[in-house]
Amino acid sequence: MPVLEAGDRRFESGRPDHGDWGGEAKRRFTLKDHRAATQGVECRKDKGVIDETPGAYKPIEAVIAAQSDLVEVVHELKQVLCVKG
Repeated sequence: MPVLEAGDRRFESGRPDHGDWGGEAKRRFTLKDHRAATQGVECRKDKGVIDETPGAYKPIEAVIAAQSDLVEVVHELKQVLCVKG
């Protein structure tokens, strides 16, 4: 499955800083990619939410590392539900 690298210039925080990112995500990721990435998560698994697939976001480890002087990780949570639309 395609994943954007943490150093990709389109990232500012969690989502890429790009005006048409929803369209870009829909071009990069397939429904099969989305279903594989959200296995074990109760969520929509249709083409209408491809722009919300986990690979469309910067890895949380990179976000936390960039903020290491501001945060202390005390717990790690696992996503089990995602509601959109």
